[in-house]
Amino acid sequence: MEIFLSGNNIDFNHLFPFYIKVDKNLLIKDCGNSILKLFPDIKERPLKEIFVFKRPWSAQYKYESLAEYKDYIFLLETHKNNLIFRFQILPLAD
Repeated sequence: MEIFLSGNNIDFNHLFPFYIKVDKNLLIKDCGNSILKLFPDIKERPLKEIFVFKRPWSAQYKYESLAEYKDYIFLLETHKNNLIFRFQILPLAD
């Protein structure tokens, strides 16, 4: 995934190697190389199959609900090996 800043294309993965991009159904569409090393089969899987919300505990597995928390830091724990990640929501235009 590339982003365009100040006239330059920047590889998103270099800035955020643990990023996760989901669609409106919360299917994982893309992710950083560091996430892929830990979870090689993560793409096209529902977010809730991989992670459980630890904070904010009131977050729901709905796109609209998550977009409301764009100023919060999320703690997500993996079901598989109990790794905890810090994430922030950044809604992007289609």
